[in-house]
Amino acid sequence: MMGRPLFRDHGMNGRMVEEVWGIGMKVKSLVFTKNEVVKSLKVIFGDEKRKKMRENVEEIVMKAAGS
Repeated sequence: MMGRPLFRDHGMNGRMVEEVWGIGMKVKSLVFTKNEVVKSLKVIFGDEKRKKMRENVEEIVMKAAGS
């Protein structure tokens, strides 16, 4: 998951996704640019961090399913 916080609780939600649950990342820049999106996509789709994110998603799915 990739997100860009705009207002209100978006910052907190982005922090939860990235830092607490480890299933995505926030676009860091205040200005939404192509470079920021590409940098985030490279991490999500091609970085070693991707493997850990995938494991975290699977763990959350298992917990939600009650297994």
